[in-house]
Amino acid sequence: MSRKYILAVVVAFVLLSGLGYLVHGYLLADAYGRFPNLWRSADETTKHMPYVLLANLITAAALVWIYERGRQDKPFLGQGIRFGIAMAALVPAAKFITYYAIQPIPHSIALHQILFDGAVIVLTSIVVAWIEK
Repeated sequence: MSRKYILAVVVAFVLLSGLGYLVHGYLLADAYGRFPNLWRSADETTKHMPYVLLANLITAAALVWIYERGRQDKPFLGQGIRFGIAMAALVPAAKFITYYAIQPIPHSIALHQILFDGAVIVLTSIVVAWIEK
């Protein structure tokens, strides 16, 4: 494991965790609040936060590892955007479309989850590409 890989994983983890908290803890909090039977309470969520952090660490490590193996000798910005779009389709889009199919939530919540988390993945991918250049 190179120092560059570790740095990229740490930065990706911080971005995924911080921006994820912004998206799900603030931007979508009111929408989630309309369906209290579908999500944990704030207290329960806090107790389960180590699992969210573990998931973010696993996502960060996998994202950087996959990016490193597919990186080409091209400008980082274009590679980061393309990679981010592919990862956004693979991770939040697929996940929240599936959740929409099995949870009784309005399509607007699923759409916002996809768009916001997709943007987080694209931004994180651009930063990873910049670190890995």
